[in-house]
Amino acid sequence: MDTRRGGFELILSGAAALVLAAWPAPSPAQPAPKPAVDQAKIVIAMGQDGNDTVEVTYTVVNTASLKDGVVEHVLVRRPGAELGEIQVAGAATGAPTVERRAGISTVKVAVSGEPATYTLRYGVRRAAGTFAVPILAPRIPVARSAPNVTIETSLPRGTKADGEWFPSVERVDTRDGRTVLVHRVINIPSVAIAEYNRGGLLNPSQWTTVLGFGFLIVVLVWWFGHAAQRRPAAGLPR
Repeated sequence: MDTRRGGFELILSGAAALVLAAWPAPSPAQPAPKPAVDQAKIVIAMGQDGNDTVEVTYTVVNTASLKDGVVEHVLVRRPGAELGEIQVAGAATGAPTVERRAGISTVKVAVSGEPATYTLRYGVRRAAGTFAVPILAPRIPVARSAPNVTIETSLPRGTKADGEWFPSVERVDTRDGRTVLVHRVINIPSVAIAEYNRGGLLNPSQWTTVLGFGFLIVVLVWWFGHAAQRRPAAGLPR
């Protein structure tokens, strides 16, 4: 009896071990999805006098993972560009907090909702001869599933694009008599650059080309005139 009982208990123990081994182990808790920028639209209106306006609209997803519900933005200051007061609208709650450090400003904005779409508006004063406009960029990544970042830069009235553009331009539109550079990118840049000059005027490289052609024409006219003077008149003895 003891031998049989021991064998039976051994069989039961083995069966229980097999059942436990086959039973699915509880899966570990999945980490909460990180915040990301799902959409971004940046509209820049450059002024002839260097007074520009910037309006950035961001849609942030997974806001529950934001620390204290705050989106932190970074602005890299550029030589000759002075940032004005920042205004908020949309899902932003309260006034932004600005911390200025050497070369960089940090702007914190509290948001609410899922997703949270909010707008920041500010002015930029550019020094004469400079064309860089700083952009307030969130310190969270752009969603990789379908990046949707659009930048529209309107040039001053009566001017045309000429020189350096950044980011690369997808197309050039005309709206209300103004040239608009449209950019589509996968990341949010810290700056937009759009060099321009007054419509109808030539830039230095164009002036160089025109003067070069003018000099060539003068040389050709002089050469043909000089050759004609040396050529004997028809019918006259040499």
